[in-house]
Amino acid sequence: MNNWTIGQRVSFGSGLLCLLLAGLGGFAVLRLNVINRISDSVAFDSLPGAIYAGEINNNQGENQIRVVSLLLATTPEERQAILAEIKERNALITESIKKYEGSINADEDRRNFEVLKKTREEFSAARAKYVQLVETSHDAAAAFLARELKPLYQHYSDAAGVLLDYNAKNGSARGDSLATTVKSTTRILIITAIAGLVVGIAFAAFTVRAIKQVLKRATSELSAGADHTAAAAVQVSSSSQSLAEGASEQAASLEETSASLEEISSMTKRNAESATQAKDLSAQTRQAAETGAASMAEMKTAMDAIKDSSANIAKIVKTIDEIAFQTNILALNAAVEAARAGEAGAGFAVVAEEVRNLAQRSAQSAKETATRIEDSVARSEHGVIISAKVVESFDEIVTKARKVDDLIAGIATASNEQNEGITQVTTAVSQMDKVTQSSAANAEETASASEELSAQAEMMRESVSTLHQLVDGAGSRGSQPGGSEIVSPAKTPAPSPAAGLRKPVISAKPARQSGATLIAGNGGRQHDEFFK
Repeated sequence: MNNWTIGQRVSFGSGLLCLLLAGLGGFAVLRLNVINRISDSVAFDSLPGAIYAGEINNNQGENQIRVVSLLLATTPEERQAILAEIKERNALITESIKKYEGSINADEDRRNFEVLKKTREEFSAARAKYVQLVETSHDAAAAFLARELKPLYQHYSDAAGVLLDYNAKNGSARGDSLATTVKSTTRILIITAIAGLVVGIAFAAFTVRAIKQVLKRATSELSAGADHTAAAAVQVSSSSQSLAEGASEQAASLEETSASLEEISSMTKRNAESATQAKDLSAQTRQAAETGAASMAEMKTAMDAIKDSSANIAKIVKTIDEIAFQTNILALNAAVEAARAGEAGAGFAVVAEEVRNLAQRSAQSAKETATRIEDSVARSEHGVIISAKVVESFDEIVTKARKVDDLIAGIATASNEQNEGITQVTTAVSQMDKVTQSSAANAEETASASEELSAQAEMMRESVSTLHQLVDGAGSRGSQPGGSEIVSPAKTPAPSPAAGLRKPVISAKPARQSGATLIAGNGGRQHDEFFK
């Protein structure tokens, strides 16, 4: 990394930022898939199971009330009406059991369901026998109800309660898992975004500072060299004939410079094309972030629907509680009537007491169920809040992706403008070449201080070589891409008789480098200092 050029450093920083954004987007997609799976499990397993188990439990209680009411019926018509209601409720229980079986996804849930089916079969057989006894013997039916049918119904009701408890606990656990997943995802996304921002700022600050130092030193040395060159140039006017020769060589050098500028123009054009491609990739990244934000909005809608479903379940439990309360009142009225009847109503009083106990148990169960469902509703509301926060985080990611897209678009525009500027410079150099050739035809003598010019030219060559390596990353300060080296200034005698009194002239043509014409200098140490 110490020998990287400006382009390589900038490319590394941009690539690092793109990789960070891509990794952040991939992580967000993976975590969204996990959240989606947990939400589906709650929506299509736990909640339907709790609903169907509640329906089974409710219809069980209704049927049991009607079973006890058979003993109170005084006419066959009343008994037939009660049996018809029992049959209707039994059909509803069968339908709820089929629906519940379709929502089973776990082995434990399957075992609990098989226990429910078994206890229901045993209770149904005993209830059929009880119905027959009601038709033949009222006392035998009452005894059978208290001795056998009531314990079987208790087992049947307990099995349904196990299903309801299982789904309530399972839904609560999955809700906790969903909340934990959303919280951890949000925390990791925030930490990653902050870390990427810090790394980008630090890398940019380091690169800008290093480039500024080197350019400042190189500019200072070039300025000093230019002053010495200007002083020595006063002596150059003493020999126009030698100047003609030097001017001709300078014209040739300008031709080489023109060709180098054409190469620079081609490289700048390629940079502009690369910037355009980077702009397209940034637009794709922005579109992916916006798609993730839309998916999070859909998840928030789903969480709102789950919250509404939990509220509806709470209303159903409240209705069950009201039914239990009404049953309790009916049992109290029946007990009062039995007390008025005296000995004749003793059996009726026992039945009324049992009905009252059943109503109280139903009320207690409904209260406990309502408590659990209220807890589930609270957790659903918490999940909705967290989903809203995640949506806000994705909106922020989309906003930053749009800013990055705008910055890259600005880079692409600047590259195109730079390409146009290089084209104008190439045209100007071509015009300078024509002017120099015209001057060479009129000049007759050259400068008398070539050694001073040579020393200053060596210093300037090294300085420009440093800038060349900083921009192009050339491996050697004194060689061309094709392998030819810079030729050192050689001394040749002046063509005039007074040549013995003058300094030797520059006879070697400056060699061509890729993208720039190098002038001698001692600024190479600046390149080493920059990459330390």
